[in-house]
Amino acid sequence: IGHDQLAQRRDWPQFRIDRDEAALRSDLPDGDDEGPDEGADDTGAGNRFGVPEHLIERSRLARERLAHRPLSSKVPLFPRSRDCPPETPVSFKPGDKVVYPHHGAAVIEKKEKREAFGEKRDYLVLRMAHGNMTLSVPVDMAEEVGMRWPIAKADVEDLFEVLRKRDVREPANWSRRFKNHQEKLKSGDVYQVAEVVRNLALREAAKGLSAGEKTLYTKAHDVLVSELAFALNVSEEKASEKVAGALI
Repeated sequence: IGHDQLAQRRDWPQFRIDRDEAALRSDLPDGDDEGPDEGADDTGAGNRFGVPEHLIERSRLARERLAHRPLSSKVPLFPRSRDCPPETPVSFKPGDKVVYPHHGAAVIEKKEKREAFGEKRDYLVLRMAHGNMTLSVPVDMAEEVGMRWPIAKADVEDLFEVLRKRDVREPANWSRRFKNHQEKLKSGDVYQVAEVVRNLALREAAKGLSAGEKTLYTKAHDVLVSELAFALNVSEEKASEKVAGALI
């Protein structure tokens, strides 16, 4: 975008939307990403950035759906691809092995009804894989809080690839680096947790860790090992050895 266009642009939120329109290509069903015919002019009225009109229309419809749906709605902004199977709700039950964000792997011990504020709700009682902690999660909130299945055994090698990576860039500022690691740990994404373990392990070997970083490293390591043990169906001790091997 040239300086003249920037000078004319006053609505920055809308500018960001227009600028990112082209990123929607990856979400289009097969056959919808071909753009206009060769030689056609795709810079019609109201389109100052050369974005194809079919992408602009798709973005407009998505924003309308977002504006009219409740915050708790699970309706996707874009329809699923015709090649994807129908989406089915996740149903957790006692005995299932699951992963809870920031705490790691757990086993659902039981399902029970509780009354709070005059309303009865079903709860899942989780026993964490490490320590003696138990958590109670409302059944209808399990997906929203990020509870999920452990990764499959076939995905474990990808996890080790993250741990083996050595070309790592981190913020030089301690507080920014610490906050970044905290957010990754809270995300519940096992690959981001692996990044925290790798980054802090490398920093510990090179420069040492502060007290806060040591606590964060221990937490991230426990969360990672607990899920890896479930994925490989091995003890946490064995899973910890595999993590240590990948970090060497």
